[in-house]
Formats: sequence, structure tokens, C-alpha cells
Amino acid sequence: MRGFEFATVRALCSACGWARPVGATGLKDDCRAVISVRPCTDECNVISARTRYYPADMPMAEIQGRCPEYRDLEEEAYALGLHAVMGQFAPLFMGRRCPRCGAEGGLGLNQLTYLGRQPRY
Repeated sequence: MRGFEFATVRALCSACGWARPVGATGLKDDCRAVISVRPCTDECNVISARTRYYPADMPMAEIQGRCPEYRDLEEEAYALGLHAVMGQFAPLFMGRRCPRCGAEGGLGLNQLTYLGRQPRY
């Protein structure tokens, strides 16, 4: 199993374009990145995340058995659709304001992958 590049997971404001990278997910070479996303008490960071790296050939069921809060969002996005997976994190942004423009309701989770030099949303 080989992937081209990890996907960058970020908090994004749809009102002004502010973005904060929070971690990585997906496959790159022989490595799988899984991420755990949770609320953050610091208003500037909006959300908090941790990324762990495992061998790509390790089954996701085994990874989730070890640490159930970690997910491969890129794999889930291919299976369920990117908007459906990112929408599952909407409750983390309820009542949060964008650190740049102050808009409420425009924050969400987003995933960005680069293939070569071109971004793939």
C-alpha cells in the first residue's frame, strides 16, 4: 500500500479564508497517519489535534483497537465523501468565532492534499 502524500487537516473559516493546520492523515510511502481532533480551550487555535503514524500495512481495525479516538480521515473521505466526514466535526465549532474576522458559524474542518504542486481539495 503506497500513497503519494499525506492530507493536511485544518480548521478553515469560510468567511475570510483563515486556516490553521492541525495535523495530517492518509498514506505516504509506507506510512499511515491517523488523527484525533478535539476542542481546544485556546480561542486562537479553535481546535486541537494529535497525529500518530503507523505502518501502512497495519489494518485500521488494529489501529483503532489500540487508540479508538484516532481516524484516517482521508480513507473515510473516499468511502463516505469529504463533506460528510468533515461535517461530523461541526459540533466542535459551534459557538466559536474566527480568530481573524470574528465571524461565527463560518468555521469548519477541511482537508487538503497536494499532488505534485497542485492542491486537491
